Amino acid sequence: AQERGVIIRDCTSFGLPNHVRISTGTREETREAVERLNETLADLGLGVRA
Repeated sequence: AQERGVIIRDCTSFGLPNHVRISTGTREETREAVERLNETLADLGLGVRA
């Protein structure tokens, strides 16, 4: 994701080792982050399953 301009942080320091935090600014930046995350998950074969 970082290669695509999205920085994802783990939440271990908050006592949540199996969680991540994604910070965004504007609504458009949030949409872009979600798109990049979905692409990354798809690349890893971990996309949303219906």
